[in-house]
Amino acid sequence: MNTEVDHINGLKYDNRKKNLRICTRNQNEMNKGLRSNNTSGCTGVVWNKRDNKWEARIGVNNKKIILGLFTNYDEAVKTRQDAEIKYFKEFRYKKR
Repeated sequence: MNTEVDHINGLKYDNRKKNLRICTRNQNEMNKGLRSNNTSGCTGVVWNKRDNKWEARIGVNNKKIILGLFTNYDEAVKTRQDAEIKYFKEFRYKKR
């Protein structure tokens, strides 16, 4: 298994030893922040046009898991965050 170095706080220029950890590529991907083209404001939460609801989803081991459909945006975000804690553990992205 190939390993790489992850910046725990997500800042590529912060190379202090306490901010670096060895991880797999998959674990490193879990620590990514919000993409620039995201329109919902939360990774893994999208507007489902067909059902007119917020959809929460997460990718785990190269599989997409649909966490549910929600009329309330905040419930979708909370569900996604809870799933990150469950599946990503210490590698989950934490807002800076």
